[in-house]
Amino acid sequence: MNMKIRLFSIVLLIWTNMTYASVWVHFDSYSNEVKVDWSTSFCGTDYWGWNDELGDHPIKVKYKKESELAWVDFKYSDGGAVGFPIEVFETGVSYKFKVKYYGTKRTDCRGSTSRRTLGTALYTIPKTPNYLDKPAIFNEIQDISKTKKIHGEYYDKCLYPYTWDGGSLASVKIFQWECWSNDPKAFIINDVIGGFPGLDVVTLKSQPLGYCIAPKGLLGLSSDIGVADCDSMSAIYIKEHVGGDMFRLKNALSGMCLYPTDSPDGAQIKQAICSENKDNQIFYFEDY
Repeated sequence: MNMKIRLFSIVLLIWTNMTYASVWVHFDSYSNEVKVDWSTSFCGTDYWGWNDELGDHPIKVKYKKESELAWVDFKYSDGGAVGFPIEVFETGVSYKFKVKYYGTKRTDCRGSTSRRTLGTALYTIPKTPNYLDKPAIFNEIQDISKTKKIHGEYYDKCLYPYTWDGGSLASVKIFQWECWSNDPKAFIINDVIGGFPGLDVVTLKSQPLGYCIAPKGLLGLSSDIGVADCDSMSAIYIKEHVGGDMFRLKNALSGMCLYPTDSPDGAQIKQAICSENKDNQIFYFEDY
């Protein structure tokens, strides 16, 4: 009898703690928000002819300090990522985020309160490096003897950093434009000596800005590309040669490669998994 009760308790525990989606959290330095995202859940799949009691926003996202019991804030979503302003959090503190489904399209996700949970995640709010709070100042180039342009072979465009007037270094992103020689497209390519035996490793320093191309986000895992101190691990790129003077630029921290998101002038540069089948990941250095 005791064995049956114990087995029933284990099954009940598993049932009441079921989750239906993976939840992840990261800091987006461009929007200055803590972003909560989750994988597609079958709980959000439409049943034909059904309506949600919350209209088109059946997903509820909330958070609290890991050490506390009370949930602090919540937002509703139609299924897309939710952002909370970084100012409401304490840096260096761990928070718990929970994503729940409150619609009626999937009654199999609507049982007890715990069964509405699609997933949870813990996240420690990072401390932004002090230098990223500085204003982004683009100085005029004085010496072009070591200057190169970073030329994308697929769309025939060159990379440049940009932010709005008065923007900080944290708000800088990398874009592409036609490859005529002007100050924003000027980079100094410095070889990295030691630590990467047998590899061709460099940093990509914006000459007018004084900082190096690097992925944003904790551990460099954001798809967005900005700038960082040139001594940062995130600023190191491995040149994966593909023939001639051409190569992919693989970040040493994230393991992902740079690429333009589209063909026009002003298209953003991001990073993604490196692939031999992605011609838009191929670059070469061109004299300024």
